[in-house]
Amino acid sequence: MTKRIVLIVCFAALATAATPARANPGDVQARAILAKALARGAGRPVLARQLSRVRALLRRYPKSASGHYTHGRILSALGKDRQALVAYNRAVRLRPRFASAQYNAGVVLTRMKQPRRALVQFVAAGRSNPKLGDAFYNAAQVYYNLGDYRHALRQWQRVLRLEPGSFGVTKKILQAQNALGRFGSAARTHRALWRIQRTSRNPRVRRLKSVVVDQFHMRGYHVFVFETFAPTGNLRYLYRFSLMKSGRLIARVNLESSAVLRERGLHSIIGVSTKSGHRTTRIIYRKAPPYPRLRQDVKRVISKM
Repeated sequence: MTKRIVLIVCFAALATAATPARANPGDVQARAILAKALARGAGRPVLARQLSRVRALLRRYPKSASGHYTHGRILSALGKDRQALVAYNRAVRLRPRFASAQYNAGVVLTRMKQPRRALVQFVAAGRSNPKLGDAFYNAAQVYYNLGDYRHALRQWQRVLRLEPGSFGVTKKILQAQNALGRFGSAARTHRALWRIQRTSRNPRVRRLKSVVVDQFHMRGYHVFVFETFAPTGNLRYLYRFSLMKSGRLIARVNLESSAVLRERGLHSIIGVSTKSGHRTTRIIYRKAPPYPRLRQDVKRVISKM
């Protein structure tokens, strides 16, 4: 699945407001205002006009949950997250199971770098609407970022039940399983991920050159593990362990193959790339190493860097 990107960097399309069981007279008008405010191509002048309209609507219908929700969405689109959060909270007080308001409150809190408060909102949104996959997905991402891989895995598995065959969710499940050391389950998920990539109807998924299959922290590095789907050329990078620090790429530890190795009947070797150049290690594989062994060997290399 490509519609979701790692939450900290970018957010999914926001959920739409649900129709309340007992509609306030202002709710229908509020949803019309929201549609105009978020129409494709609508810029700040349009948002400002719709903001004035919804504020006038709320003066007339102060108990319109959809009105406060619309107010929050427009404020959020204008970058006024703190005010938007107040609006979402008012909407939820008026309609306690307002999943969209809870979800968007979580999005705002994430942007405000308050992940634990965001998690409360995402979980609440999922309880209010068990079919709101984005709520479970983002809750899982927060759990993962906080190091609670077990709960992250459960939430992503729940999303996969709602969205069978999702590439993006399957990838996240694989990352969580690797983080937990559940390598048997991870191997099965890995096979499913490759099958989805080859057969996906989404051309962007089929064109992917690599995918992040694991992440871990070591010696102050945040290590992202990329696996290549179809390596080509003389020197082929099968896996690339990218060592990041403060958002900067410091080095890569690679599982690589070359024409010389292949001619000698060998599968691959671990190499290290830094700003000062490239070197190979003495860790050579005659056949493709199981991922747990590769992970352990690379960690030994990193420990000596």
